[in-house]
Amino acid sequence: MSTDINSRGVDRGGRNRKKKTSLQRKAFVSAHVDPAMKNATFDAGDVRDARQYVKSMETIVTYIGCFGKEHPTQLRQILIGNIDVLPAIPEPARPTPEAIAAEDLVARIYIGDRKNAIRKQEKLTLEIGSLYDELWEQCSKELRARLQGKDGYAEMMIARNPLLLWNRIKRMCCGFDDHKMKFYALAQAIKRMTMFYQRPGMTNEEYKKQFDALWDTVRQFGGSLGNHSVLINVRATENNRLNAAGGVETNNDDIAAATVDVENRMKACFMLGGVNNEKFSSLKKHLENQYIIGEDQYPSDSESLLGMMNNFRVNEYVKDRMTFQRDTMDDGVVFAQEGMEESSEKNNGVVFAQEGMNKSWKKQDITAPEYPHKDKICYHSGRPYSQGLPQDGPR
Repeated sequence: MSTDINSRGVDRGGRNRKKKTSLQRKAFVSAHVDPAMKNATFDAGDVRDARQYVKSMETIVTYIGCFGKEHPTQLRQILIGNIDVLPAIPEPARPTPEAIAAEDLVARIYIGDRKNAIRKQEKLTLEIGSLYDELWEQCSKELRARLQGKDGYAEMMIARNPLLLWNRIKRMCCGFDDHKMKFYALAQAIKRMTMFYQRPGMTNEEYKKQFDALWDTVRQFGGSLGNHSVLINVRATENNRLNAAGGVETNNDDIAAATVDVENRMKACFMLGGVNNEKFSSLKKHLENQYIIGEDQYPSDSESLLGMMNNFRVNEYVKDRMTFQRDTMDDGVVFAQEGMEESSEKNNGVVFAQEGMNKSWKKQDITAPEYPHKDKICYHSGRPYSQGLPQDGPR
């Protein structure tokens, strides 16, 4: 039996054991002629968040609006997801027989407008079918296989309905799997949304976009995190309109407005709970303290929360650190902690792991002209960093 401590650690799986390496799956790249669209793809791998889906959809929306489409607004409505049926060109209103009898020009104008509307509708139908084909080409082989196994795929393919295809792509990319039991699948989608948080280096805008995608996924498939009857009733009665009996009176409009307001506020609170604590813990404390003294400054919706996050003054050290992480940590970049190979130059900084490659961040010469903090004053010596460190110790 070996007496080498390191070898025993390897044999027993201790801290000195080498981490097993596995072949990483390459990201799917489409065959689109546009370079930007090649990486705007959808895959069916282990998707833990909506990052790739959000980025791909943003690229496709931009592409639709810039490359020769006659109806970009209608196509963007499909991709954004704020409609339930495919868009159509409205036909002109048919004039009454009295109006036609009074003026023959009315009938000729109506016929011309109707022909123009029919022509536009035919063009829009072709562009909608083309959008379906483009979305399908952006899907990986694995995702296509899963889509083909879903109920209703044949009808969707015959109709070439991009709205249905977009809904199914979003479900899979955001983690909602039809192969699971519906209650369990919805519970997993809610769990994924509530456990999502703003990681170091993630911008506020990117955090909100990913959060919105997960929130909309829960809503789209029957779940709701903002529909609370008690809060809605309390909100609806705040108009202080009294009935004949002296009680507070509410109508359907009050209930509808209160439902929207409560859902927006709940969404903002969920989003606030997931912001980066190192960066925004003081913002949370500020909102709590203001509420204690009677001033409710909590955001009314996610847009107002994003404005608070962008305008809130962050500690300079935290700001510099977050900027450094955002500039150095790209998608898929994580700190190597387990199994990190020891560098031959142990004091040269932090080792990063990106797509299985180790990179070393070396120390900078503080006396070099290109050092970014050369004009800052050293706390101990009272001299600029560009003059070097004192040899006789602090003053």
